[in-house]
Amino acid sequence: MIRLNNASKMFGNQTLYDGIEASIVRGERIGLLGKNGAGKSTLFKVLMGTEHLDNGQLLKDRKISIGYLPQEIHPLKEGTVFENMLNHLGPWTAADQKLKAVMVGLEDGDPKALAQYDDAMEAFLSTGGYEMESRAKAILLGLGFSVPQLDHPVATLSGGWAMRLALGGMLAFEHDLLLLDEPTNHLDLLSVKWFEDFLQSYPGAILITCHDRDFLDRVITKTFELEFGKLYSYPGNYSAYIPQKVQRIAIQQSSFDGQQKKIKEMQDFVDRNKARASTASRAQSRLKAIEKIERIDAPQTDTSTMRIKLPDPPRSGQVVAKLDNLGFAYGQKVVYANLSLEVQRGDKVVLVGPNGAGKTTLMKLFAGVHKPTRGEVILGANVFPTYFAQHRVEALNLKSTVIANLREVHPNASEGLLRNMLGSFLFSGETVEKPVSALSGGEKTRLCLAKILTVANNFIMMDEPTNHLDIASRDILEVALQAYEGTLCFISHDEHFIRAVGTKVIEVDRGKVTVFPTTYESYLYMKSQQQDVDSPFTALTRGLKMPTASDKVPERKGARGVSVA
Repeated sequence: MIRLNNASKMFGNQTLYDGIEASIVRGERIGLLGKNGAGKSTLFKVLMGTEHLDNGQLLKDRKISIGYLPQEIHPLKEGTVFENMLNHLGPWTAADQKLKAVMVGLEDGDPKALAQYDDAMEAFLSTGGYEMESRAKAILLGLGFSVPQLDHPVATLSGGWAMRLALGGMLAFEHDLLLLDEPTNHLDLLSVKWFEDFLQSYPGAILITCHDRDFLDRVITKTFELEFGKLYSYPGNYSAYIPQKVQRIAIQQSSFDGQQKKIKEMQDFVDRNKARASTASRAQSRLKAIEKIERIDAPQTDTSTMRIKLPDPPRSGQVVAKLDNLGFAYGQKVVYANLSLEVQRGDKVVLVGPNGAGKTTLMKLFAGVHKPTRGEVILGANVFPTYFAQHRVEALNLKSTVIANLREVHPNASEGLLRNMLGSFLFSGETVEKPVSALSGGEKTRLCLAKILTVANNFIMMDEPTNHLDIASRDILEVALQAYEGTLCFISHDEHFIRAVGTKVIEVDRGKVTVFPTTYESYLYMKSQQQDVDSPFTALTRGLKMPTASDKVPERKGARGVSVA
């Protein structure tokens, strides 16, 4: 279906790809691994045709349909959520618009419209027909949109919801190949589960970057890894890839060592015999043989990782933060009413619940970003809070440099100390003078972590801290937070990260907050025993079937003013 032959690509002075070979066939679900900066996003653009190879070939089947979800999208401005969905369904959208124009022509008595009707209707039906609207709606519901949200203006959507809408448009039209660049970053746990099920039955091919190893284990059937300009292919999911990589490196190292030993022995023979007339010809022959040997490269592995050691925080009071009879609303929409809640010293609390339930709002209330409409937020004695926002731009000065951003929280630190701190977060040399606006998503996340984790705060609040971090960096962050002696409250859709770090669960669902003083695993078990299947989040733990294109969904008025349910 699509193939790269001897593909090479430069980015400035950096070699991204050095003669890589890769193929994707229909039905494959491939995970694309590699550290931040390895060239994963660039590879997507090459496959889309928006970036060109410096050498080699990109071969595609004729009429292949490719859907691409980038890490960032442009803001949407016009129309409703559902109208935008219908306007981004590839050939179906074009066929739908053509059929509408023909129908208008028929109503106006245009004789050309009658001649065009059969072709227009055939094109419309062949691309999904009347079922496409119902399919599109079911997919939006599966991604977390509510029925009322379908009629909301897209201009009111946050970046995360706009990304979901873009993802929904790609999933509704079954492309031959989906290129998904970290699609789970903007999904909650429930939507991630639905997304997993959807991808497992998707008929086309999928190439996906994702740093959630549990998600990869459940979805992918093949693994690509980009490392030092090479692309390696492994059968199986993420767990299968790990031992295969170890074995590949061991075999390559053994082959390299064996070849080097042989070359040394041959060279020693040459050095001993080249000056003697009786053996000079043999030495010369051996030297030519050395020159003809096709050299085996020593295996290269990128072992650079963040080095996070949080400074010892001051000891706080036993009650770190308390919500007392709190109420909060966005305009007329009440999010919380009469809420009372405490966070204790040493808690590592994970907030769980569907998108829109109020997790981020609750965290912003604790952090003082939002002010309650009634009641109060009380911080305990000697509490020094800090907040890691889901949208990194809230914490970064995009017009400034990397080192200047860190200086904001360490105004009296020397440049050498700032550079040492940044080095621990993989910023070194000239990169510390790089403008923040030019950073990748992973680099922005690492800089935000540097601004928060190098200060001796004893109450850390983090909203999706692992977004855009590669798996190695997530592991380092997990270990650092496990050893952290202060109090932590976080939101994450990465179940591996939640299991590794969280010691208490607070469930947020439809304005109701429930505390589970236990691990995430125990929480899932307790939820599985409950009978309240009315809760959308309970579906995550009870294995309920989430909406698909063929499911019945609540009726609403479609773009044509008729029922599409």
